[in-house]
Amino acid sequence: MIETKKEKDSNNKRVGGNTEDDDDDAGNVIDPYAKVMLLIQGYLSMADYDTYSLVADTNYIIQNGTRILRCIFEICLRKNLAYLSITVLRWCRYIENCIRDDLTPLRMFCFENVKRGILNLRKGDTIKKTS
Repeated sequence: MIETKKEKDSNNKRVGGNTEDDDDDAGNVIDPYAKVMLLIQGYLSMADYDTYSLVADTNYIIQNGTRILRCIFEICLRKNLAYLSITVLRWCRYIENCIRDDLTPLRMFCFENVKRGILNLRKGDTIKKTS
């Protein structure tokens, strides 16, 4: 189980993104569920942690999270829950390959980028070549 102790206050602030120096003891403790979600988000965003405890917690969560998601995927397959099984498999691949949903090789072809390029061409802008 992932522990959140008082002596890990600086680590909890680092994970939570709180860089302010607060003397308030009530806001320093992060519950374990929030810490797990923040560490998964940090892993997918390729955050670099300075302390060994955060690196160890992240590795523990990622290894076991992938196993748990694979088990949930198997359960969804056996119960014929197609949409849920696709979603769980997608999340499992995100964690295994350390990518987020919006980081695909096809993101340059999304509608907003194509629309922006067409509008620029209609204004008379030329396409810049990089060389």
